[in-house]
Amino acid sequence: MATEGTAMGDGQLRFQGRTAVVTGAASGLGQAVAIRLGAEGAAVACLDVASSGAQETAAIGAAGGTARAYQVDVSAPDAVRTTVAAGIKDLGRPSVLINCAGVGKFANTHEMPFADWSRIIGVNLTGTFLMAQA
Repeated sequence: MATEGTAMGDGQLRFQGRTAVVTGAASGLGQAVAIRLGAEGAAVACLDVASSGAQETAAIGAAGGTARAYQVDVSAPDAVRTTVAAGIKDLGRPSVLINCAGVGKFANTHEMPFADWSRIIGVNLTGTFLMAQA
């Protein structure tokens, strides 16, 4: 059973020796998860379309271990495969995947442009599929 903080009862960190990939790592829940995983010993690949935010998260996450930032649009199959391959080369094979990348727009269905709908589906659904596949 885990004790106070991030250490396990035997003094080991819960994610020590594991590689985690977190999408949407530039802000919000994705950023918080990436930082926590780093604090718990994981090597963290911080993925986001917002490069500067991903770099900021990686800098904070690296305080507890190893973290790297990668800019990627998770709805682009080739970009996802290339980015995941770079993360594997840099940090090792991932054993944890957290899909936090997401976009949205408040609109009445009959007023939403198809391009907006396609972007939402591309990031929120297809992006999750592509990351799991990669």
